[in-house]
Amino acid sequence: MKTDDIVLSGSDEHTLEFLHTQGFIHLIKGAEEGKLLLPCSLRALACMRLIKVVNEISDKNYDVFIKPENGDIKVVIRNLENDTIPFKSPNGTNWSKVGYVLAINMAYILIGSHPYKGRKWFEAPLITRNIEENLFINNPEFILATDSKAPNAPHEVVQSHVKLLYNSLTPWLRERFKSAFNISIGEVWFSADGKNDELINMYNHLWEIVCTSVAKDRKSISIKINGYPYFISSGKKIVTPDILNVIAHCEEYKNKLIIVNDTSMKWRIECVNKRLSYHGKQYLEPNKKIYAEIVDEILSEENNIKLKYNNI
Repeated sequence: MKTDDIVLSGSDEHTLEFLHTQGFIHLIKGAEEGKLLLPCSLRALACMRLIKVVNEISDKNYDVFIKPENGDIKVVIRNLENDTIPFKSPNGTNWSKVGYVLAINMAYILIGSHPYKGRKWFEAPLITRNIEENLFINNPEFILATDSKAPNAPHEVVQSHVKLLYNSLTPWLRERFKSAFNISIGEVWFSADGKNDELINMYNHLWEIVCTSVAKDRKSISIKINGYPYFISSGKKIVTPDILNVIAHCEEYKNKLIIVNDTSMKWRIECVNKRLSYHGKQYLEPNKKIYAEIVDEILSEENNIKLKYNNI
């Protein structure tokens, strides 16, 4: 099944130029250059989008491009075999091939680095195939398995952002990174035996992060998106759980939270309070605002987005 997130690479040069004009950057290069210092919720959203796309392309080889502005993902399918050692699973593990590549790309999004590409990689005088095989396949060491003084910890100069991003994750995700990429433990995210169940589990957990306000020191309000609990605060983006589109963001105005319609369509408004009468149908126009405290639930219904109200 082809989606708008999948790009067939008929002409790589044209594809890459077009993606660049749309604000997309190469995931690996962007992460290693520290260009993905995004809020945790936005990184989680990007991973959710990547999971959905990868489920549709099966075992094809691909490159990932990301739009830092909103976490949009584009996957460029390649015709060449992916023989890059950093994308080969370590010896003695039960990773599925597709699952391992997905896990590595998720690591680039969530912590800004390949999980085994730490100080040993950057301090090696010359990277040979033997060194790559030792670092990534024979004797891999997760870069954040212990502390910053470990032999393969993030390089303090070129990877100063990695520990920052890692520490911004939830305790559950931090532990999952440690257990999945510490080969001695032997646990994986997406195994050859139970990849589908693990994908669902990871997807649901990432959605919880997207729904949670990361601005704990700011005023926040709980609403629902298609029945899912969702905390918003100033600067928070609002995403639909079905198609993972950003439909709104939240601002603060006179000590109150405002929801701003970021779509190009009108939002149809329904009022639960029967005592309030409207003349005709009510709409929230594109780029218009509404006080968050009166919003109970946002429902996406095909081309309309319907707001349900609390008592007004």
